[in-house]
Amino acid sequence: VFDLYGVGQRQAFSTPNLLRELNLKVCKLSTGDSLDMSSQDETSITANDATIKDMEVRAEF
Repeated sequence: VFDLYGVGQRQAFSTPNLLRELNLKVCKLSTGDSLDMSSQDETSITANDATIKDMEVRAEF
């Protein structure tokens, strides 16, 4: 059940001017519930091709 709930794959807003002006990269963001990287977090992040983990992103959805 968590797999269906926990993987949102939401598209973020397109910000091409901001990316260009600040020379930013585009990546996939994942979330977790701990500062430490658990083996389950690492497996999920890798399986979803995420580049960065953030603990607070889920609170926004």
